[in-house]
Amino acid sequence: LIVATLLAFLKKMGQGAKQKWIWAGVGAGILASAVLAIIINIVFSRIVAASSREYIEGITGVVAVIMMLTVGAWLHNKSSIGNWNKYINQQMEQAIARGSLVSFAFISFLSVFREGAETIIFYTGITPYISMQQLVLGVILAVGILAIVGFAIIYYSVKIPIRFFFKAATILIYILAFKILGISIHALQISDVLSTSTVHQLPFIDWIGLYPTLETTITQLLLVIVILGLTWMIKKRTVITNI
Repeated sequence: LIVATLLAFLKKMGQGAKQKWIWAGVGAGILASAVLAIIINIVFSRIVAASSREYIEGITGVVAVIMMLTVGAWLHNKSSIGNWNKYINQQMEQAIARGSLVSFAFISFLSVFREGAETIIFYTGITPYISMQQLVLGVILAVGILAIVGFAIIYYSVKIPIRFFFKAATILIYILAFKILGISIHALQISDVLSTSTVHQLPFIDWIGLYPTLETTITQLLLVIVILGLTWMIKKRTVITNI
């Protein structure tokens, strides 16, 4: 979803030829994931490897959330037609796109890298318990489904009006940031980097990154406050600009 959003954004910017930056981030993320997974499996023991995996997953996730907040605010600011037209008329899209491409490529790298090593280690763990045929069929099936879903997301997202697309992309990025932050803090708790204060009254909803601990809840609440603050600032700035 993150990579599809970045690709669709470049197409709407008229910078479709520069999608290679995003794909370069994806490729680097896959390569880094493979290298990291090999190092963890070879160099460390199983206990240390598990701890290191959670630690790296947590730190990488927090960095990704910070990057996603920046891009989300940028997209939200451009959701105003007035801001977008001004942006185009000033002929700054080349400079901004060039600067943003580095951040966008980095986000695509982090998105893939964060999940890649964990996935490879997971495959390594289940390989002794299933046949090679089952493993290969599972990977092929997953890649096939991902290719179809990914193509549909990228293809149809380009046809969405700019204003709606930017707002939807902003909301999507903020939701993903909320989830990733919760998962990342939880991973740091598992690796004993952060303390764990369990509160049974708090909800546990894994698919949205909600965990019944004070550390994850407070951090996510702070993220929501930051998002609301950014939204208010952008809205205020837009009103002043239109006046």
